[in-house]
Amino acid sequence: MGDKPDDPTAMKAPRPGEETAEVMITVKTYPNPSDSYGETVCVAGVRLDRREPEWIRLYPVKFRNDDFDNTFKKYDVIRVNGAYSHKSDNRPASFRPRQDKLVLVDHIGSKPNWQRRRLNLSDLIGATTMCELLGQNPIGGMATPSPSMGLIKPIDVVATVGNGDPWTARTG
Repeated sequence: MGDKPDDPTAMKAPRPGEETAEVMITVKTYPNPSDSYGETVCVAGVRLDRREPEWIRLYPVKFRNDDFDNTFKKYDVIRVNGAYSHKSDNRPASFRPRQDKLVLVDHIGSKPNWQRRRLNLSDLIGATTMCELLGQNPIGGMATPSPSMGLIKPIDVVATVGNGDPWTARTG
């Protein structure tokens, strides 16, 4: 969808230090207020343009930016420019997307594409457990690069719901 040089929807070239990622969107989180970025969401997906599929975390994605966030949905495949290196985020999968342009490549709907979605996840299915992810992430900070994403199958679920405190600049 729109990838020719004379096409107004064509992908812009990445800037120095950036790269272009092709991502199947798997998760869009609930909006979170941010003093730095306004109202943002975290978007997770599977990067498909590498030799093997890998997790990618797109953040920050401005929630109210109609040109970016509202143009893609869960299980859309998008192409976006951005960079992995961040001073404040040491998670290896974190990718700061450039929000001025993205290209919608495809949508992998639920019928009859479940098998195609599964093939895109490939070896990521069952590659980790919640215990392994928690074990690799140090308590109290992100000083050590460690994974924060995985596809897990819950086997012992206990859920607790409580009232939260409203967001303030102090509590973030």
